[in-house]
Amino acid sequence: MLKEALRYLGIQGEADRDTVRLVSECMETVKRAASPSFVSRTFSMEEFMPFLFGEDLKHHLAGAKAVFVFAATLGHGVDLAIRKAQAVDMARAAGIDACAAAYIENYCDSIMPGGLPSYRRFSPGYGDYPLSVQPKLLKAIDAGRIGVSTLDSFMLLPTKSVTAIVGMKESEV
Repeated sequence: MLKEALRYLGIQGEADRDTVRLVSECMETVKRAASPSFVSRTFSMEEFMPFLFGEDLKHHLAGAKAVFVFAATLGHGVDLAIRKAQAVDMARAAGIDACAAAYIENYCDSIMPGGLPSYRRFSPGYGDYPLSVQPKLLKAIDAGRIGVSTLDSFMLLPTKSVTAIVGMKESEV
């Protein structure tokens, strides 16, 4: 995950020793602050129709037999760690944010049914799939059980949270 965190920081190639040390410390901060959790639901294609907006998602799910929808979060502790760091050390805050982004992506990959599926994750805000669908998706999978909600802008809280849609082939259902 360290390599991914460095990528989120915009570092290409070899990072210097001080940067690697800082990001390693930030990753430890994220691991201590995180309380990862997720909720999910598998929908038949017919059940998923009320959530199917835009041509991009329709194209993405072409041929899918079912849809796995999930919300995952690192919890409010990570948001708090980022805010505390922002008050005293912006470089550390950026490092924690990048490490948390790498951590949540890794966590999302780990919860896929049967490992990494044939279809890639697709989230509200990708292409022409509107962010405004967030509240409906969260309600449909009862994301409140893990403390995930949306702002009026449809951004997720806690901030290191993800909602995603994954098409499933017949063999994966």
